[in-house]
Amino acid sequence: MSGDRGFTLVELIVALTIGTLVVLMVHRIVGQIVDQANAVIESRERLDHEMNGRRMVSALIENTDMTAEEGEFIGYPHRVSFVSWFLDERGRWRRDRITIAAGFDSTLLVMGLADEPYAVLPGVRWLSVEYLREGTWLPEWISKAHPPSAVRIRIGRSLSIDTLLSVVGWRG
Repeated sequence: MSGDRGFTLVELIVALTIGTLVVLMVHRIVGQIVDQANAVIESRERLDHEMNGRRMVSALIENTDMTAEEGEFIGYPHRVSFVSWFLDERGRWRRDRITIAAGFDSTLLVMGLADEPYAVLPGVRWLSVEYLREGTWLPEWISKAHPPSAVRIRIGRSLSIDTLLSVVGWRG
């Protein structure tokens, strides 16, 4: 049995050390992958929320209703208010006064959909709303009879300027 040779204590310690380092490196790499995947998911959710908010703002403007007695379109350079049709939380069509404006907490808000304002976009530094009439963009529009042809909302953010352009729909 003198020819049988086993592992020495030093060889076992070296093998365990190398194995431990490999496990730690794999754990670190997997942790970074999970962190990056979570960052992508959060970014995607934020982008989805913003895009859904943009579509909602456009749909509200497109569904402006001037036929109701309270249907006055009131548009100023920093906010706009009008009556619109929209689907409520139960999936039923509802008509109500909508106001779109920048909130004090630097968000683009839509008010009138529910009890609380709906935050559409975060990080709003300034807001500019213009109203199209016969090819000319006007800073204000107040009318009980006729809505503008379109509404352009420019949103100043920290690194960009977003523009939402919405055509006022058939109810206007």
